[in-house]
Amino acid sequence: MINNPIFQYLNPIADDWKKSLLKYHINILNNGKNSDNSAPVLSLTTSGVIVKKDLTFGKTAQNYTEHQIVKENNIVFTPRDFDQTPILVGTSPTYGCISNLYIIFEGDESLDNRYIVYYLYALKYKFDYFKKLSFGLRYSFNQDQFKDIPVLVPPLKKQKLIVNYLDLKINQINQIFINVGLSENYNFKNLPLEQMNFDNIITTMKRNLIIDYALGKKEVN
Repeated sequence: MINNPIFQYLNPIADDWKKSLLKYHINILNNGKNSDNSAPVLSLTTSGVIVKKDLTFGKTAQNYTEHQIVKENNIVFTPRDFDQTPILVGTSPTYGCISNLYIIFEGDESLDNRYIVYYLYALKYKFDYFKKLSFGLRYSFNQDQFKDIPVLVPPLKKQKLIVNYLDLKINQINQIFINVGLSENYNFKNLPLEQMNFDNIITTMKRNLIIDYALGKKEVN
């Protein structure tokens, strides 16, 4: 049985959810170094992994030839700056290259790549897990800490249900913001969250959804 203090805060969970450590369910990848100047350059953002459009910003193009290769559906994790960055993890939609800073990995046959992205964000949102357990001036994780992240592993079928549900609901929430067309400084009246602007309310709704379903507090019907 896996013993980790975080699990006491995740109880109770369904009987078919397994308590484990990340290292037993992933493969850390070494896809080699990029040697193609025309390869897509990737960036990890709060919206996931995207193709970088402006290569004149930051490093010059020739620097990217030594970046690590990322393949489609690989997961990209940032292991530092947990004290200040909202960025954490994302699944790459395409082949490309990215800074050697990042940890590139994929789930094994027991773990859906999209589920683990939601799950890691749930740990961040619920417990501020990565900042609290990081070290050094850059608030970093080493690979051993990364591998020992406690993870809840529901059956694969249930993982896919959770991911599909969260994708749907978060897209619906995003659409509300678009449809209403309010500025991010709009304040709701007569609500407990009246001091929060509209963007913060939307963000809180999405975070609560991720926490509830990725940590097994609620089940998809």
